[in-house]
Amino acid sequence: MAQRDPTRPQLDFPELVAELITRLRLTGQVGLLDFSDQVVPAFLIGSRGIDFGGASPVFTSAETFFGELQDPAISAIVVDTGPLPEGTYDFTANLSLSGSATLGGVLGPLRLEHRNAANNATLATLLGVTMKTPETNGTTVLPVLGYTIALNERFQIISPAVAMIGSVSGTIFAARRPTP
Repeated sequence: MAQRDPTRPQLDFPELVAELITRLRLTGQVGLLDFSDQVVPAFLIGSRGIDFGGASPVFTSAETFFGELQDPAISAIVVDTGPLPEGTYDFTANLSLSGSATLGGVLGPLRLEHRNAANNATLATLLGVTMKTPETNGTTVLPVLGYTIALNERFQIISPAVAMIGSVSGTIFAARRPTP
């Protein structure tokens, strides 16, 4: 591989180079990537949205968190990612709720929360399923998005704050994006 040229901005990022070799079906080695000092607009005919290589994020088993509770306690933790490294994540989730409130009240919400590093405060509620009738079923999906968190923050799915008979479940997919 060529040595770095100190007179030019260059990127030495092995994961990106490996991805380029795979996507472009190159053979041989690729040297350091040079940055251009010009902005060249580009548009792929037929493209939709921002999509590098036409692929959605791929999640491994270590990046997939699932939980299910039958007749959950009030505000029980259904899924917890545990503390995560800081960074930007490709993130998606789904929630499912089926049952009835034990006292005939409104059931919900089953919610997805972004929690702080100490796990004692909710920083954001990202998704929820709220049921307006005593007996009901509901599901919802959060589309894949980029989401940035600080060191040791986490994601949790929390059961409704009303006693219920039935089941709640959810899956969180969180893959940290590589950084150069």
